[in-house]
Amino acid sequence: MALPNVKISLANGALGRVDETGDGIAGLVISASAAPTGLALATPKVIYNLQAAVALGITEAALPKVYRQIKEFYDGYNYATGSENAELHILLVAETMTLTQMADTTVSNSAKSLIDAAQGRIKLLGLSRNPASGYTPTV
Repeated sequence: MALPNVKISLANGALGRVDETGDGIAGLVISASAAPTGLALATPKVIYNLQAAVALGITEAALPKVYRQIKEFYDGYNYATGSENAELHILLVAETMTLTQMADTTVSNSAKSLIDAAQGRIKLLGLSRNPASGYTPTV
């Protein structure tokens, strides 16, 4: 008797492995002081490793705060899985954008534009605000 809604696939050499799923796909909205050479502000982009971010101009010298966020993501992923490659959707926004604006669905170039560009693939979203020097928070 067949099992309803159960699919069984036989594979060779897959003992103890887990199939890749889209559950771990992340997105980052990060404020930046300036646009890197290979990427304009408010332009969603997909990268798969730290080297791809560096190729876009996100280097430790040019954008240290943005570079640190992306590096920490890939360091953590490498620690957890042993792989240096993971799909990461990024969106750089101006330093003047607040966290509230980043998360607001009515604001253009917010996290919503990154989620829309990823076509629903993002399951984990991070927002990181790096205010300009001399910033005084309103409490």
